[in-house]
Amino acid sequence: MKIGNPNTPDCDFFACFHLNSRFWYPIHWNAEETPESEWFSYDRNKEFEELYGRDSDAYRIRVLGEFPLQDPNCVLSEELVLGVMGNPSLMQKCVRLGRVGTGKPVKQFGIDFARFGGDESTIFRRSGYHVAEWARYSHVDPTHVVDKAYHMQRMTSWPDSGTWFVADAGGMGQGIMHRFYEASKNIVEFHSQGRPFSPDFDNRITEAWFNFARLVKARNCSLPKDNLLAAQLATRRYYTTRKGKLIIESKNDYIKRGYNSPDRADGCVLCFWDNVEATGNISAGHYSPHAVGQV
Repeated sequence: MKIGNPNTPDCDFFACFHLNSRFWYPIHWNAEETPESEWFSYDRNKEFEELYGRDSDAYRIRVLGEFPLQDPNCVLSEELVLGVMGNPSLMQKCVRLGRVGTGKPVKQFGIDFARFGGDESTIFRRSGYHVAEWARYSHVDPTHVVDKAYHMQRMTSWPDSGTWFVADAGGMGQGIMHRFYEASKNIVEFHSQGRPFSPDFDNRITEAWFNFARLVKARNCSLPKDNLLAAQLATRRYYTTRKGKLIIESKNDYIKRGYNSPDRADGCVLCFWDNVEATGNISAGHYSPHAVGQV
């Protein structure tokens, strides 16, 4: 049995009510519906409403007995992420969306290569703003990951001229970029610490995460339903530098907080990187595929 205040989504207690709820019998007390006692009073509820507002996380936690909608230090909340996962009507809308800023159809892959043996390499394929297919790999050479991405492209009959690959070019990705050039692919070598387009961000990966977050909040993207992907997207924190720029926490810092490497989340975010024509180049194991409403 676990009893406590729902203070943060970044804890095992939160998982008991959400991702792991099938293993628990979760209950909660709503102070608005509880008779007055030494623990609950209507005056206390009113005080919290006047101080913070009924829509605030403080009111949700202390009066309604609900978890906050978002960790104030996280880019996205689980509620927002789950709202764009596995939704057929949203999928139909997002398939038709053209690339932001150009309106052009989108045929794009996001690839994140595993850094270490226990990490995952991930591929996400999107049509419009819908992730139509994704795959994860463990203990697989990055050359095989690239080959699988090419296989996905062939199976969907996407032409090289209209298909973009956004690939993590750091770490294990450094030695594999030549494969894209040799195959004459449209390739964006994505460098996480590269210079962002906007002065609001400290680096390019932070900018990519916040650009993706805008799509999620506007419900302008459609994602596969996957608990681990949802957890990774909803628990990545960000900070403000001394120069006032936003910066997302590093993978190492994220892992130090008790999580596995956020490989699925990063692959998904790269898949939705929209600045391909400004940053790209046109160039002269274990496998688990997940088809999600093929398009």
